[in-house]
Amino acid sequence: MSDLISRDQVIEAISKLLVKVDNLGYTWMIAGDVLKQIDTIPSAESEQTAKFRRDGDFLRCSKCWRIVDSGYNYCPNCGAKLDWSE
Repeated sequence: MSDLISRDQVIEAISKLLVKVDNLGYTWMIAGDVLKQIDTIPSAESEQTAKFRRDGDFLRCSKCWRIVDSGYNYCPNCGAKLDWSE
């Protein structure tokens, strides 16, 4: 599963970077600086939990209704932690 990060933390981290302005008035940032800044943001835990729901022969996430395999601990679509207890 990919890391979950806060959108607000990304905006805050990028807003701390120096902005370059060229002689035509274009504003830009160095991509490497942006990536380094984003890399400093800690991973966030998903606060969502979901149960599986039976839909015919399929199991679905109760948050987003994506079909999931019983081997998943987290929904691959919405990231909710799946509770497999009945």
